[in-house]
Amino acid sequence: MIVTGDGQRETSVRREVLQFAVPGFVALVLLGLVSYVVAQRVAEEEALREATTLAQVMARSAVEPYLADADLTESVGLSQFDEFARQRLLVDPVVAVRMWTAEGVIAYATDPSLIGRRFGLGAAEAEILASGGVDARVSDLNKPENASQRGFGDLVEVYLPVTDGTGHPLLFEVHTRQSAIDEQAQRIMNAFTPVLVGSLVVLTAILILLAWRMARRALP
Repeated sequence: MIVTGDGQRETSVRREVLQFAVPGFVALVLLGLVSYVVAQRVAEEEALREATTLAQVMARSAVEPYLADADLTESVGLSQFDEFARQRLLVDPVVAVRMWTAEGVIAYATDPSLIGRRFGLGAAEAEILASGGVDARVSDLNKPENASQRGFGDLVEVYLPVTDGTGHPLLFEVHTRQSAIDEQAQRIMNAFTPVLVGSLVVLTAILILLAWRMARRALP
């Protein structure tokens, strides 16, 4: 087989393009993988923020206005609040709601067996009740107060303070299905992934085109 001068030049161009483009393509793939991992983490954090926002909206727009005229120390008031909570608060992905006193006693829970029991507050929960703020974390299902919720799988719990009608602070606790947060994070990733892949394809095409032009100009 006889290779003409033009054929030799094209072969040399291809070789130069590969030598230039392959390392660049590998770098782009690594960049894409890192971007995907970072985006996954951002999506999870965003989904967790949404669970936190949900608890805050519940507390400010539903729970505190209701507590302004309710007395959870009376059986009638407790029963009425339970009906309110089951209708307005136990909406998927929320699976449980509680309110704690500063002494670590559960003043209300959608699991009635917990009402009136003392489990104590952790340092973080006590600080939030005293100073305000909000905290979200993965629920420890090994805790005795969480025993009835193990059938829901992994949960995320959000804590923030509310005030009842007499001005006493209570710690409002919302438990949300972790699977719902994961699903929301996946939806965010599904929206992001085409943009990431498309950007890599475009960058790769530009890289190969530039390499081809540079090689054709550089080679005799």
